Amino acid sequence: MIPGNAVVENKTIVVLGFARGGTSLISGMLREFGVFMGDNAHALKHEIDLFHENDSSQAIIHRVEDLDKQYKMWGWKSPRAVFFVDKLACYLSNPHFIIALRNPIAVCQSVGRHNKLPMAVTMRDIAPVFSAIAEFTSRCPYPLAFFNFDEVNESPRQLVEDLREFLGISDPDGKLAAKATAFFHAEGGYHAVSADVDRAEELRLNLEVDNRIDSIGIIESLVPPRVNQMREMTRLLEEDSSKADAIVKHLGNKLDKLRATQAEVESSIDGKEVDGDAEEMSPVLDSANIYENNIEEKLAYVDKNWFRAEETLSMYAEANAELHRATLRRHSLQRQIGKLESLISEATTVKGTTSE
Repeated sequence: MIPGNAVVENKTIVVLGFARGGTSLISGMLREFGVFMGDNAHALKHEIDLFHENDSSQAIIHRVEDLDKQYKMWGWKSPRAVFFVDKLACYLSNPHFIIALRNPIAVCQSVGRHNKLPMAVTMRDIAPVFSAIAEFTSRCPYPLAFFNFDEVNESPRQLVEDLREFLGISDPDGKLAAKATAFFHAEGGYHAVSADVDRAEELRLNLEVDNRIDSIGIIESLVPPRVNQMREMTRLLEEDSSKADAIVKHLGNKLDKLRATQAEVESSIDGKEVDGDAEEMSPVLDSANIYENNIEEKLAYVDKNWFRAEETLSMYAEANAELHRATLRRHSLQRQIGKLESLISEATTVKGTTSE
Protein backbone atom coordinates (compact mmCIF):
# COMPACT_ATOMS: atom_id res chain seq x y z
CA MET A 1 0.00 0.00 0.00
CA ILE A 2 1.10 3.57 -0.76
CA PRO A 3 -0.36 5.76 2.06
CA GLY A 4 -3.01 8.32 1.21
CA ASN A 5 -2.58 12.06 1.57
CA ALA A 6 -4.73 13.00 4.56
CA VAL A 7 -3.50 16.61 4.61
CA VAL A 8 -4.94 17.59 1.23
CA GLU A 9 -8.74 17.52 1.29
CA ASN A 10 -9.26 17.53 -2.47
CA LYS A 11 -9.01 14.01 -3.81
CA THR A 12 -10.08 11.96 -6.81
CA ILE A 13 -10.83 8.33 -5.92
CA VAL A 14 -10.68 5.56 -8.51
CA VAL A 15 -11.98 2.09 -7.55
CA LEU A 16 -10.60 -0.72 -9.71
CA GLY A 17 -10.97 -4.49 -9.66
CA PHE A 18 -12.86 -7.44 -11.09
CA ALA A 19 -16.57 -7.36 -11.75
CA ARG A 20 -18.08 -9.31 -8.81
CA GLY A 21 -14.83 -8.76 -6.95
CA GLY A 22 -15.87 -6.29 -4.23
CA THR A 23 -15.71 -3.00 -6.13
CA SER A 24 -19.44 -2.33 -5.61
CA LEU A 25 -19.06 -2.84 -1.85
CA ILE A 26 -16.25 -0.29 -1.65
CA SER A 27 -18.01 2.19 -3.94
CA GLY A 28 -21.23 1.89 -1.92
CA MET A 29 -19.34 2.48 1.34
CA LEU A 30 -17.72 5.55 -0.18
CA ARG A 31 -21.16 6.87 -1.13
CA GLU A 32 -22.30 6.35 2.48
CA PHE A 33 -19.24 8.38 3.52
CA GLY A 34 -20.60 11.19 1.36
CA VAL A 35 -18.12 10.82 -1.51
CA PHE A 36 -19.60 11.78 -4.88
CA MET A 37 -19.24 8.71 -7.12
CA GLY A 38 -20.63 10.03 -10.39
CA ASP A 39 -23.81 11.44 -11.90
CA ASN A 40 -26.52 8.80 -12.19
CA ALA A 41 -24.26 6.05 -10.85
CA HIS A 42 -25.86 2.62 -10.92
CA ALA A 43 -28.07 2.39 -7.83
CA LEU A 44 -26.88 -1.14 -6.95
CA LYS A 45 -23.51 -1.56 -8.64
CA HIS A 46 -22.55 2.03 -7.77
CA GLU A 47 -20.55 2.38 -10.96
CA ILE A 48 -20.48 4.72 -13.92
CA ASP A 49 -18.16 5.37 -16.82
CA LEU A 50 -17.21 8.99 -16.16
CA PHE A 51 -14.46 8.66 -18.75
CA HIS A 52 -13.93 6.55 -21.83
CA GLU A 53 -10.85 5.18 -23.52
CA ASN A 54 -11.27 7.36 -26.62
CA ASP A 55 -11.84 10.64 -24.74
CA SER A 56 -9.55 13.43 -25.86
CA SER A 57 -7.15 15.03 -23.39
CA GLN A 58 -9.12 18.27 -23.59
CA ALA A 59 -12.39 16.51 -22.79
CA ILE A 60 -10.82 14.81 -19.76
CA ILE A 61 -9.36 18.09 -18.48
CA HIS A 62 -12.70 19.90 -18.77
CA ARG A 63 -14.55 17.09 -17.02
CA VAL A 64 -12.03 16.94 -14.17
CA GLU A 65 -12.05 20.73 -13.71
CA ASP A 66 -15.84 20.75 -13.61
CA LEU A 67 -15.99 18.03 -10.95
CA ASP A 68 -13.19 19.62 -8.91
CA LYS A 69 -15.22 22.84 -8.73
CA GLN A 70 -18.29 20.98 -7.43
CA TYR A 71 -16.74 18.47 -5.02
CA LYS A 72 -13.72 18.36 -2.75
CA MET A 73 -13.74 14.58 -2.91
CA TRP A 74 -15.16 12.69 -5.86
CA GLY A 75 -14.48 9.53 -7.75
CA TRP A 76 -15.91 6.64 -9.69
CA LYS A 77 -15.87 2.89 -9.97
CA SER A 78 -15.71 1.09 -13.28
CA PRO A 79 -13.97 -2.25 -13.92
CA ARG A 80 -13.35 -1.18 -17.53
CA ALA A 81 -11.32 1.88 -16.48
CA VAL A 82 -8.32 -0.30 -15.60
CA PHE A 83 -7.53 -0.65 -19.31
CA PHE A 84 -6.87 3.07 -19.79
CA VAL A 85 -6.33 4.43 -16.27
CA ASP A 86 -2.71 5.30 -17.12
CA LYS A 87 -4.00 7.87 -19.59
CA LEU A 88 -6.30 9.46 -16.98
CA ALA A 89 -4.09 9.52 -13.90
CA CYS A 90 -1.98 12.52 -14.86
CA TYR A 91 -5.09 14.70 -15.28
CA LEU A 92 -6.69 13.83 -11.92
CA SER A 93 -6.37 16.01 -8.83
CA ASN A 94 -4.53 14.17 -6.04
CA PRO A 95 -5.64 10.72 -7.31
CA HIS A 96 -6.08 7.89 -4.81
CA PHE A 97 -6.49 4.38 -6.20
CA ILE A 98 -8.36 1.59 -4.42
CA ILE A 99 -7.90 -1.96 -5.74
CA ALA A 100 -10.46 -4.57 -4.70
CA LEU A 101 -9.01 -8.09 -4.71
CA ARG A 102 -10.82 -11.42 -4.54
CA ASN A 103 -10.05 -15.08 -5.18
CA PRO A 104 -10.28 -15.41 -9.01
CA ILE A 105 -12.15 -18.72 -8.76
CA ALA A 106 -14.75 -17.09 -6.50
CA VAL A 107 -15.02 -14.21 -8.99
CA CYS A 108 -15.63 -16.63 -11.88
CA GLN A 109 -18.23 -18.56 -9.88
CA SER A 110 -20.04 -15.36 -8.91
CA VAL A 111 -20.07 -14.00 -12.47
CA GLY A 112 -21.25 -17.37 -13.75
CA ARG A 113 -24.02 -17.57 -11.15
CA HIS A 114 -25.38 -14.08 -11.82
CA ASN A 115 -24.89 -14.05 -15.59
CA LYS A 116 -25.70 -17.73 -16.25
CA LEU A 117 -22.33 -18.41 -17.87
CA PRO A 118 -19.98 -21.43 -17.65
CA MET A 119 -16.66 -21.24 -15.80
CA ALA A 120 -14.64 -21.50 -19.03
CA VAL A 121 -16.27 -18.32 -20.35
CA THR A 122 -15.92 -16.31 -17.13
CA MET A 123 -12.25 -17.25 -16.76
CA ARG A 124 -11.47 -15.93 -20.24
CA ASP A 125 -13.41 -12.77 -19.40
CA ILE A 126 -11.50 -11.84 -16.21
CA ALA A 127 -7.99 -12.79 -17.36
CA PRO A 128 -7.30 -9.48 -19.18
CA VAL A 129 -8.54 -7.52 -16.14
CA PHE A 130 -6.13 -9.32 -13.83
CA SER A 131 -3.21 -8.62 -16.17
CA ALA A 132 -4.13 -4.94 -16.48
CA ILE A 133 -4.39 -4.53 -12.69
CA ALA A 134 -1.01 -6.18 -12.15
CA GLU A 135 0.59 -3.99 -14.82
CA PHE A 136 -0.86 -0.75 -13.42
CA THR A 137 -0.19 -1.39 -9.73
CA SER A 138 3.40 -2.49 -10.38
CA ARG A 139 4.35 1.03 -11.43
CA CYS A 140 1.68 3.25 -9.80
CA PRO A 141 3.33 6.29 -8.12
CA TYR A 142 0.09 7.54 -6.52
CA PRO A 143 -1.54 6.66 -3.18
CA LEU A 144 -2.71 3.08 -3.56
CA ALA A 145 -4.69 0.76 -1.29
CA PHE A 146 -5.52 -2.93 -1.68
CA PHE A 147 -8.60 -4.43 -0.04
CA ASN A 148 -9.12 -8.19 0.15
CA PHE A 149 -12.81 -8.93 -0.36
CA ASP A 150 -12.36 -12.44 1.06
CA GLU A 151 -11.44 -10.97 4.47
CA VAL A 152 -14.32 -8.47 4.72
CA ASN A 153 -16.71 -10.95 6.37
CA GLU A 154 -14.32 -11.22 9.30
CA SER A 155 -14.24 -7.49 9.98
CA PRO A 156 -16.33 -5.09 7.86
CA ARG A 157 -15.69 -2.35 10.42
CA GLN A 158 -11.96 -2.66 9.78
CA LEU A 159 -12.53 -2.13 6.05
CA VAL A 160 -14.58 0.98 6.81
CA GLU A 161 -11.89 2.34 9.13
CA ASP A 162 -9.14 1.58 6.61
CA LEU A 163 -11.07 3.44 3.90
CA ARG A 164 -11.67 6.43 6.16
CA GLU A 165 -8.02 6.57 7.19
CA PHE A 166 -6.67 6.11 3.65
CA LEU A 167 -8.80 8.97 2.33
CA GLY A 168 -8.51 11.21 5.40
CA ILE A 169 -12.30 11.51 5.81
CA SER A 170 -13.37 13.49 8.86
CA ASP A 171 -16.01 11.66 10.93
CA PRO A 172 -15.78 12.89 14.55
CA ASP A 173 -19.12 11.44 15.70
CA GLY A 174 -18.74 8.18 13.78
CA LYS A 175 -22.10 8.52 12.02
CA LEU A 176 -20.64 8.20 8.53
CA ALA A 177 -18.66 5.11 9.53
CA ALA A 178 -21.82 3.59 11.02
CA LYS A 179 -23.70 4.09 7.73
CA ALA A 180 -20.81 2.65 5.75
CA THR A 181 -20.62 -0.39 8.05
CA ALA A 182 -24.39 -0.93 7.81
CA PHE A 183 -24.04 -1.03 4.02
CA PHE A 184 -22.15 -4.32 4.32
CA HIS A 185 -24.28 -7.46 3.87
CA ALA A 186 -22.78 -10.81 4.83
CA GLU A 187 -24.81 -12.67 2.21
CA GLY A 188 -23.12 -10.66 -0.53
CA GLY A 189 -24.81 -9.38 -3.67
CA TYR A 190 -25.61 -5.86 -4.81
CA HIS A 191 -27.37 -3.46 -2.43
CA ALA A 192 -28.70 0.08 -2.44
CA VAL A 193 -27.28 2.81 -0.24
CA SER A 194 -29.42 4.05 2.64
CA ALA A 195 -30.89 6.86 0.51
CA ASP A 196 -32.36 4.38 -2.01
CA VAL A 197 -33.64 1.51 0.16
CA ASP A 198 -37.29 2.33 -0.63
CA ARG A 199 -36.65 1.46 -4.30
CA ALA A 200 -35.29 -2.02 -3.58
CA GLU A 201 -37.74 -4.05 -5.76
CA GLU A 202 -37.50 -1.71 -8.73
CA LEU A 203 -33.71 -1.75 -8.52
CA ARG A 204 -33.67 -5.55 -8.27
CA LEU A 205 -35.64 -5.89 -11.51
CA ASN A 206 -33.35 -3.39 -13.22
CA LEU A 207 -30.38 -5.44 -12.06
CA GLU A 208 -31.85 -8.59 -13.63
CA VAL A 209 -31.99 -6.76 -16.95
CA ASP A 210 -28.41 -5.53 -16.52
CA ASN A 211 -27.17 -9.05 -15.76
CA ARG A 212 -28.80 -10.43 -18.93
CA ILE A 213 -27.32 -7.61 -21.02
CA ASP A 214 -23.89 -8.25 -19.48
CA SER A 215 -24.22 -11.94 -20.36
CA ILE A 216 -24.91 -11.09 -23.99
CA GLY A 217 -21.95 -8.71 -24.04
CA ILE A 218 -19.58 -11.33 -22.64
CA ILE A 219 -20.76 -13.99 -25.09
CA GLU A 220 -20.55 -11.60 -28.06
CA SER A 221 -17.01 -10.58 -27.12
CA LEU A 222 -15.89 -14.22 -27.15
CA VAL A 223 -17.72 -15.43 -30.26
CA PRO A 224 -15.75 -13.58 -33.03
CA PRO A 225 -12.31 -14.81 -31.86
CA ARG A 226 -13.71 -18.33 -31.51
CA VAL A 227 -15.16 -18.24 -35.03
CA ASN A 228 -11.87 -16.99 -36.49
CA GLN A 229 -10.00 -19.69 -34.60
CA MET A 230 -12.30 -22.38 -35.98
CA ARG A 231 -11.93 -21.05 -39.52
CA GLU A 232 -8.14 -21.13 -39.24
CA MET A 233 -8.26 -24.67 -37.83
CA THR A 234 -10.45 -25.73 -40.75
CA ARG A 235 -8.04 -24.23 -43.27
CA LEU A 236 -5.06 -25.97 -41.67
CA LEU A 237 -6.90 -29.27 -41.48
CA GLU A 238 -7.83 -29.06 -45.15
CA GLU A 239 -4.17 -28.44 -46.00
CA ASP A 240 -3.09 -31.35 -43.80
CA SER A 241 -5.70 -33.60 -45.37
CA SER A 242 -4.47 -32.78 -48.87
CA LYS A 243 -0.87 -33.43 -47.85
CA ALA A 244 -1.82 -36.71 -46.17
CA ASP A 245 -3.69 -37.86 -49.28
CA ALA A 246 -0.66 -37.07 -51.46
CA ILE A 247 1.69 -38.93 -49.09
CA VAL A 248 -0.57 -41.99 -48.96
CA LYS A 249 -0.81 -42.05 -52.75
CA HIS A 250 2.97 -41.66 -53.16
CA LEU A 251 3.78 -44.37 -50.62
CA GLY A 252 1.15 -46.65 -52.11
CA ASN A 253 2.74 -46.34 -55.54
CA LYS A 254 6.17 -47.13 -54.08
CA LEU A 255 4.78 -50.14 -52.24
CA ASP A 256 3.15 -51.47 -55.42
CA LYS A 257 6.44 -51.15 -57.32
CA LEU A 258 8.33 -52.80 -54.49
CA ARG A 259 5.94 -55.73 -54.36
CA ALA A 260 6.22 -56.16 -58.13
CA THR A 261 10.02 -56.19 -57.87
CA GLN A 262 9.86 -58.66 -55.00
CA ALA A 263 7.60 -60.95 -57.03
CA GLU A 264 10.04 -60.86 -59.94
CA VAL A 265 12.96 -61.70 -57.63
CA GLU A 266 11.09 -64.58 -56.01
CA SER A 267 10.05 -65.86 -59.43
CA SER A 268 13.63 -65.77 -60.71
CA ILE A 269 14.95 -67.98 -57.88
CA ASP A 270 11.89 -70.17 -57.46
CA GLY A 271 12.76 -73.85 -57.90
CA LYS A 272 16.47 -73.21 -58.34
CA GLU A 273 19.09 -74.74 -56.16
CA VAL A 274 21.03 -72.44 -53.95
CA ASP A 275 24.02 -71.54 -56.00
CA GLY A 276 26.08 -68.47 -56.55
CA ASP A 277 23.32 -66.62 -58.42
CA ALA A 278 20.74 -67.38 -55.72
CA GLU A 279 23.11 -66.28 -53.01
CA GLU A 280 23.62 -63.02 -54.84
CA MET A 281 19.83 -62.51 -55.07
CA SER A 282 19.16 -63.15 -51.37
CA PRO A 283 20.55 -59.79 -50.14
CA VAL A 284 18.43 -58.05 -52.77
CA LEU A 285 15.35 -59.85 -51.50
CA ASP A 286 16.21 -59.02 -47.89
CA SER A 287 16.61 -55.35 -48.80
CA ALA A 288 13.27 -55.43 -50.57
CA ASN A 289 11.60 -56.90 -47.47
CA ILE A 290 13.15 -54.23 -45.24
CA TYR A 291 12.07 -51.49 -47.64
CA GLU A 292 8.54 -52.89 -47.69
CA ASN A 293 8.43 -52.87 -43.88
CA ASN A 294 9.60 -49.25 -43.83
CA ILE A 295 6.90 -48.27 -46.30
CA GLU A 296 4.25 -50.04 -44.23
CA GLU A 297 5.48 -48.28 -41.06
CA LYS A 298 5.19 -44.93 -42.82
CA LEU A 299 1.69 -45.78 -43.97
CA ALA A 300 0.77 -46.71 -40.39
CA TYR A 301 2.16 -43.35 -39.21
CA VAL A 302 0.09 -41.51 -41.82
CA ASP A 303 -3.01 -43.47 -40.77
CA LYS A 304 -2.39 -42.51 -37.14
CA ASN A 305 -2.03 -38.82 -37.95
CA TRP A 306 -5.05 -38.99 -40.22
CA PHE A 307 -7.03 -40.32 -37.24
CA ARG A 308 -5.82 -37.34 -35.19
CA ALA A 309 -6.94 -34.98 -37.93
CA GLU A 310 -10.37 -36.61 -37.88
CA GLU A 311 -10.47 -36.14 -34.09
CA THR A 312 -9.67 -32.44 -34.51
CA LEU A 313 -12.40 -32.11 -37.12
CA SER A 314 -14.77 -33.70 -34.61
CA MET A 315 -13.69 -31.13 -32.00
CA TYR A 316 -14.35 -28.39 -34.55
CA ALA A 317 -17.85 -29.74 -35.09
CA GLU A 318 -18.43 -29.72 -31.32
CA ALA A 319 -17.14 -26.14 -31.12
CA ASN A 320 -19.57 -25.12 -33.85
CA ALA A 321 -22.35 -26.79 -31.90
CA GLU A 322 -21.25 -24.87 -28.79
CA LEU A 323 -21.35 -21.63 -30.78
CA HIS A 324 -24.85 -22.49 -31.96
CA ARG A 325 -25.94 -23.13 -28.37
CA ALA A 326 -24.44 -19.78 -27.31
CA THR A 327 -26.46 -18.05 -30.04
CA LEU A 328 -29.64 -19.75 -28.86
CA ARG A 329 -28.77 -18.74 -25.29
CA ARG A 330 -28.34 -15.16 -26.41
CA HIS A 331 -31.80 -15.14 -28.02
CA SER A 332 -33.25 -16.64 -24.83
CA LEU A 333 -31.59 -13.94 -22.72
CA GLN A 334 -32.97 -11.24 -25.00
CA ARG A 335 -36.48 -12.64 -24.53
CA GLN A 336 -35.96 -12.66 -20.75
CA ILE A 337 -34.83 -9.05 -20.89
CA GLY A 338 -38.04 -8.15 -22.70
CA LYS A 339 -40.12 -9.84 -20.00
CA LEU A 340 -38.16 -8.15 -17.20
CA GLU A 341 -38.55 -4.75 -18.84
CA SER A 342 -42.31 -5.35 -18.99
CA LEU A 343 -42.30 -6.23 -15.26
CA ILE A 344 -40.36 -3.06 -14.48
CA SER A 345 -42.83 -1.01 -16.50
CA GLU A 346 -45.77 -2.62 -14.69
CA ALA A 347 -44.10 -2.13 -11.29
CA THR A 348 -43.46 1.54 -12.09
CA THR A 349 -47.08 2.02 -13.21
CA VAL A 350 -48.46 0.33 -10.08
CA LYS A 351 -46.14 2.38 -7.88
CA GLY A 352 -47.29 5.59 -9.58
CA THR A 353 -50.97 4.65 -9.18
CA THR A 354 -50.43 3.80 -5.50
CA SER A 355 -48.69 7.11 -4.90
CA GLU A 356 -51.64 8.99 -6.38
